[in-house]
Amino acid sequence: MSNDMPPADKPGDPVPASRRAGRRRTRMTRKRPALAAIGAAVLAGGILVASGVHPGTTASAALVKTTRPAALHDDHAGYQGPGGPGGPMQDPHPWGLGVGLNYTLPRAETAPDFTGPLFLSTVGAGTPAAAAGLKPGDVIESVNGVPAFTNGKLNSGILDYLRPPYPQRTPVTLTVQRPATGKTRKVSVTPGELAAQPKPHVDATLVNGSVARIRFDAFYPGVAKDVLKAIADLRATTELTGVIFDVRGNRGGVAAEGNVLLGAFVHDATVMSFCNANGTCDPQRVDDSTPLLHLPMVTLTDDGCASACDAFAMGVKDLHLGKLVGTRTAGANSGPTQLYALNDNTSVIRFPSQRAIGANGEIMDGIGVPPDFHAPLTAADASAGKDPALAKAAALLKP
Repeated sequence: MSNDMPPADKPGDPVPASRRAGRRRTRMTRKRPALAAIGAAVLAGGILVASGVHPGTTASAALVKTTRPAALHDDHAGYQGPGGPGGPMQDPHPWGLGVGLNYTLPRAETAPDFTGPLFLSTVGAGTPAAAAGLKPGDVIESVNGVPAFTNGKLNSGILDYLRPPYPQRTPVTLTVQRPATGKTRKVSVTPGELAAQPKPHVDATLVNGSVARIRFDAFYPGVAKDVLKAIADLRATTELTGVIFDVRGNRGGVAAEGNVLLGAFVHDATVMSFCNANGTCDPQRVDDSTPLLHLPMVTLTDDGCASACDAFAMGVKDLHLGKLVGTRTAGANSGPTQLYALNDNTSVIRFPSQRAIGANGEIMDGIGVPPDFHAPLTAADASAGKDPALAKAAALLKP
């Protein structure tokens, strides 16, 4: 299997079937009595082979930590413990500088080399970075004296400086260049407490007076209902001429929510299928009970759109429901996942039970969904407060 990825995210580029990392939704299976012994497990050629471990049974936590399921190179496989990597607990102390980067984290191990520039995509209001005068679009030239790039390679160690752990308050010195002015300056930022991350929700606004822009950052339970209500509320006072779904940065969630939402644009259609190793597939269909909106639609995507978001974008493209604008999605959707309880009674391992296949039989995992119109956010755009993808979407929906 090739580990190469395409150098550009333009429609029509050839892509290999390589794996990429991302977050995922999981499904807990019923716990069966513990096995007296789970047998032997070996890690050979990147594949974990275990005898005596079956769905729903308990296995040895020590064995799993030793063999490391992450070595499977599957974005939906791994160890999940309380507060550990992939664990369900949220950070009780939001802390740092308060910036977002155009470098998506976690980074897929098969992603192409990042050639830059590295810039601030967001600066949170009321954060230490905002207080220091940093703004979106500021290009990072160095951090604490370490250049962002050496011989065209990102010095990834600077990312740790930009994400200081609680309660570290060592000032971070950044040299940044602002595209809007062309000026370069040094800025010292002292890490501090950040506002808690808001719960996933739906934001609805109007673009050009008649196009509904619906942004949601996760496919959480009930999001389809919230999205459809937001559209109905706008329609109560405005004659809508189109809908823009903004799923940039959407890390996924419940794929069935996407099927409900796609049912507002087409009925009697299969979004994707979950297939077993023997070729048996379970079609995942749109929800025909969702009333049709009878509106044109455009979806905004980027490499932060992962898992259930990958599936949603693939459905939009394969079913010809609208255009995709932005950049290629994360390609982090190997298939639906089951959880297997470990014998410490606090942690689990997760493995895909089937593989996700697009409506046209294609694989999205490790590849992503390419946009119909390539519209990346540049440092100059961010510095000038422009959003080229949103502008293109609005133009496509112009009456």
